[in-house]
Amino acid sequence: ADTRTLTWYESKIDNDAIKANNWKFQIAKLVATSPNVPPTYNIVWQSKATAPATTLSWKVQYALGWTADAPSDGVTVRITGNWQPCNLGESYDIDTDGYWASSPTAGEQGWLNVGKIYYSYPGVQGIHIVVGVWNIKTASYDPIFVDKTTLPHGSSAQYQPHENTSWWLQGGDLTGQVFSQTQSPSTSFDFSVPSDPSTNTYEYSTSYLMASSPDQKWIMSKGPPPTYLTAPPPSAKFAALTLGGSPPVFVELDPG
Repeated sequence: ADTRTLTWYESKIDNDAIKANNWKFQIAKLVATSPNVPPTYNIVWQSKATAPATTLSWKVQYALGWTADAPSDGVTVRITGNWQPCNLGESYDIDTDGYWASSPTAGEQGWLNVGKIYYSYPGVQGIHIVVGVWNIKTASYDPIFVDKTTLPHGSSAQYQPHENTSWWLQGGDLTGQVFSQTQSPSTSFDFSVPSDPSTNTYEYSTSYLMASSPDQKWIMSKGPPPTYLTAPPPSAKFAALTLGGSPPVFVELDPG
């Protein structure tokens, strides 16, 4: 129930078209910084090269980190401090030496809380908090969000990761890079919706119809991709759903 899986797959004709553009699959996750401010995507979580099928999995398990580097578009986020695993509602301080410590300040329920920053990094006005997600494949935390607000000594903050995930095609390995806009149409989906409620499973597949469809669109299906990797199969039943962003079209796939 705490694992989410997305498989990106392509038919040969679409894969060739994507590869000809030197594009890679880029994916990002949504994070909020305040109940009064819309959540945002601002770090490319992973970049993946073209392949018949590529699976990405993550646990709904998050951590706090920090960096002294000022985040701007194209900058790769590198953690200066250690990762501190943090459950929603927990609160951690950054002590005078830059280490995380349990905070005596009660945390806001439903949020990852930075109780207070007691640390001052030399040569900068403040630090930037980074949110990480647990990568099942690497068994480590990956940056998914960086707070662009500079937080000086004495500051507090809170963060709320969402299971909304966005993906698009763009050139280059952008893993860990800050971004504010994508260079091709993106789509998004809320992975808090189970693909199979009876088993509490969250597994979906997606494909971009670049050459095999005249209107070029993302499609999604519940479960793993079909074994024949045809996009879309002749038996596909199309049903448009409003999913946010440039919505993918959901299809029912015969597993073959």
